[in-house]
Amino acid sequence: MALLNNMSSLIGMLMQPDQNEESKQLANRAGVDTNDFAKIASIGLPLLLQGINRNNQSQTGLESFNQALNQHQTRNNYDSLNQFAQNVDVDDGGKIVNHVLSGNQENVNASLSNRLGVSPQTVQRTLAVLAPLVLKYLADQKQKNNLGPTEIKDETQNATQEVAQQVRNYNQTDQSSGGLLGNLLNSFGNNNQTNEKDDGLLGDLFNLFK
Repeated sequence: MALLNNMSSLIGMLMQPDQNEESKQLANRAGVDTNDFAKIASIGLPLLLQGINRNNQSQTGLESFNQALNQHQTRNNYDSLNQFAQNVDVDDGGKIVNHVLSGNQENVNASLSNRLGVSPQTVQRTLAVLAPLVLKYLADQKQKNNLGPTEIKDETQNATQEVAQQVRNYNQTDQSSGGLLGNLLNSFGNNNQTNEKDDGLLGDLFNLFK
């Protein structure tokens, strides 16, 4: 059973934590304040997808990811997103994040912590909750549409762009209304804010918001 039809619906849910029980459950699993969870998720979701995209550029990485999705098709078969949120495997999520970030998790945690005004541990816990959700979505898409490795690569790239656009749209709306996220993306889309530490994955992430 597919828990999500598209990534846009997920962004809408995550960006309005006080209006969605699933988002509250995910924040609770991470042990994070719902507002902090929303801020980190708005950046963490495209970050994880972008990391998967980078890994999928090699044939070995793509085959490994395809196998991981096959495993997740038979795992976590919950009846609803709410049930999934209540039972998300944080330990498994931590392993996924470490693999996706290719050993750069400490730098990523520190960079996002600095920009979002939260602790590195809060970033780490939130990413560990988001990662299984990302894999579940892609595993469901693979099964639903019978996708092969090449199609999975395309699906992940499309999902990344979709999420980034939704975050931009939500940020603009929220900025004008003085809401939770406010002017969150300014530091991510501004070339002057990037530095040597933002090379690689973080540099790619910031480029999404230009």
